[in-house]
Amino acid sequence: MTFPEKPSLEIRKQIRELGLKWNSFREEWQGLCNSTDFVRSHGGTLVLMKEK
Repeated sequence: MTFPEKPSLEIRKQIRELGLKWNSFREEWQGLCNSTDFVRSHGGTLVLMKEK
C-alpha cells in the first residue's frame, strides 16, 4: 500500500491496526489486508500479490 504523501498520524495508526507494517526500504506498507475500501478512501494505492 502506498500513498502520494505521508498519511497523517491517525491514518498510520489505522493502517497498523489493519496489521500492516512499514517497509522503509521499499517505502510502502506491507502485509495481509482485505480492506481495499480503506486504502482507496484515503487516496492510497493497493497492489495485490498473487497466491502461489
